[in-house]
Amino acid sequence: MVSGIFEPQLARPGVECEACHGPGGAHAAAEKQHEDSDSVPLLLNPRNLSPADSVDFCGACHRTSADVMVMGAPVGMFGIRFQPDRLELSRCWGKSGDARLTCLACHNPHQPLVKDTASYDSKCLRCHAKTGSPAEANQAPSCTVAAANCASCHMPRYKLGPVHATFTDHYIHIVRPSEGYRYF
Repeated sequence: MVSGIFEPQLARPGVECEACHGPGGAHAAAEKQHEDSDSVPLLLNPRNLSPADSVDFCGACHRTSADVMVMGAPVGMFGIRFQPDRLELSRCWGKSGDARLTCLACHNPHQPLVKDTASYDSKCLRCHAKTGSPAEANQAPSCTVAAANCASCHMPRYKLGPVHATFTDHYIHIVRPSEGYRYF
């Protein structure tokens, strides 16, 4: 569902509404019978979760720090597949998270994954000052190196050889030019 309208052409095979919103049979039946909205069973809206709960919620499929502990650290380069864990390692995450820095702050689960890193710049600027501008009270300083394509430097992509795939590292940090993948 996008903008309150069900658009089946945007559905992903194997991932249905109930994967994120919980059981919806009673909700759908009530809607079909045009029952009063107060009597319609509520579905889960992940946007209403706290930052920490939101990232853990996405981690149910995309893996959390608890998954890292179960596997036993260090997981090395394979840790890149643990996006919620990597995000929570970021300095800007804070002790219990920042609502501006959750999976849903950057990704719309109802749309295909955006792979163009420059398209995320506006999301970065929710927390950071624009290059050349002073940071306001609730903003982090601007980048001194570039004014665009933030994620390409601060969330680089790495090829994970054994699975022959490339993944974006969700550990947001200043990456030095000679620095490779950093794991803990």
